[in-house]
Amino acid sequence: MAYIITFIVLWVLIVAGAIIKIQSDSHHDKEAPEEPDYSKTGWDFHEELKQRAKWNSDTISAGNKKYGQYWLSGKDPYLVVEKEVSGGRLTGADIPYTDIKSYDPYKYEHGENKNVIGRALLGGVIAGPIGGIVGAISGSGQNNSIDSLGVIVTTNEGDRYDLKTIVGPYRPERDDLHIKNYAKTIRKLDEIVNGEIN
Repeated sequence: MAYIITFIVLWVLIVAGAIIKIQSDSHHDKEAPEEPDYSKTGWDFHEELKQRAKWNSDTISAGNKKYGQYWLSGKDPYLVVEKEVSGGRLTGADIPYTDIKSYDPYKYEHGENKNVIGRALLGGVIAGPIGGIVGAISGSGQNNSIDSLGVIVTTNEGDRYDLKTIVGPYRPERDDLHIKNYAKTIRKLDEIVNGEIN
């Protein structure tokens, strides 16, 4: 009986914590100004864009500090990129959507059925539904492990950013959330490059 009571108490605390976090983020989002503070520069501006992206439910994000993380903001037209460099120091970049020239999805894997996704993915698959992208990315999934999954974004100035979603070895599961998130990233980048979002 004590185990059941402990489990219920823990479950209630976890749910309450999640509700408080959601309400807190929603509260901050409502208080956020309509546009970023463009008088800020450098890291201050980067931090503001990142926080605004985190507060918005339409933001697509992935990665981690070691290999790099990114936010395709649902609030401001910016790709926010951040990565840990030597000594644990963070470096970041804030790329306006209008500065994104192209993107190249990639997938490297090993196993029974080797498959590399590159430019070939950019044809009819991208124009199709998210499910079609997920299917193309998953490929021969169950027999293979993903070594690296991401997309290279190139700006108008020729700068390149590696948006990593998965660093393996990683074996995707059915309805894998990482793969679905990656598919959303590809779809949004496609809309940005084609001028549907700016």
